[in-house]
Amino acid sequence: MESPEKRTHRWIQRPFLPVRQPFMYDAGLKRIFSHARVVEELVRSHLAHWAGALDFATLEPLGTEFFTGGLGRRHADLAWTAGFRDGERRLLLLIEIQGRPRRDMALRTSVYATLAAEKLLERDRELARDPGLLVVEALVLYHGDRRWTAPRRTEDLLGGSGPHRYHLVLPARRRDPDPGRADFAERMLGLASRWTAGAFARELPALARALRTFGDDALERRVADTLAAMIPSEWDLAERLKEVMDMDTMTKRFMDSLEEIRLEGVRLGRRQGRKRGRGEGQAALVLRQAERKFGAAAARQLSLLLEADGGSRRLAEVGDAVVDCATASEFLGRARVVMGAD
Repeated sequence: MESPEKRTHRWIQRPFLPVRQPFMYDAGLKRIFSHARVVEELVRSHLAHWAGALDFATLEPLGTEFFTGGLGRRHADLAWTAGFRDGERRLLLLIEIQGRPRRDMALRTSVYATLAAEKLLERDRELARDPGLLVVEALVLYHGDRRWTAPRRTEDLLGGSGPHRYHLVLPARRRDPDPGRADFAERMLGLASRWTAGAFARELPALARALRTFGDDALERRVADTLAAMIPSEWDLAERLKEVMDMDTMTKRFMDSLEEIRLEGVRLGRRQGRKRGRGEGQAALVLRQAERKFGAAAARQLSLLLEADGGSRRLAEVGDAVVDCATASEFLGRARVVMGAD
């Protein structure tokens, strides 16, 4: 029988959600990465060659429902635009969130980028605005547990043709005790890729420190609220994490909850151990008494009955039967009635 301590350890290491349901993570991650401040840090970390030339004050989301020929529709995860400081260019950034590798991802991001660029240029025409030069980039945020092996450029996917490629942001695999803010995206994806209570407890303090460097209280509350909502109700943490205002509060409540669960497991194990010890001692005493009065054969039959039900109340009644009964057959018949086997 599994001890409470082992059961508690298994609970802490068990994934909150099955790996085969990455769309549950996608929804939460999409909400977090739909914040302009997070997108800015994502660009600074993973498209650094553009960061110095961009005016992040102009960063704004672009609708991700695109109409294709024949009135078909395509939906990207996230799309953003930002102007360059020179006033002559704009960045169009596509963000796709993936829980599984897709071999056609390079083509997928190229299609979305083309549709988004078409939408953006059409909007410029409607506003009679000079579109300028459009710089198109795509980021794929991957939180899966399998190695990403898909081609990152359409040239590699389509036999040397196709100009577009994307930059891959992988989950953080290291445990840096003092992460910089550039590590926020990797840490968030790393947490999503191994969504267990143990990983949550390890990563949450580091994630809180990384968020604090942004200096954005509203963003911190948004991330804390989203993370709390992503934790399934089956773990009975909803009340403990209710109305979380910031990451520090969430971290403390979560760690306190884990400690309470661990201590309760230890206490339960000790209580069951003491109860099991008392029951085993009583059973051994009754068996010795039965063997001395009725013989080894009667004691063996009694042992089989006790294996099915060793409750202390029944053991006491069986002990009374040893004293009251005169023969082995009378004793075993009464023991079967007491143990519910007759």
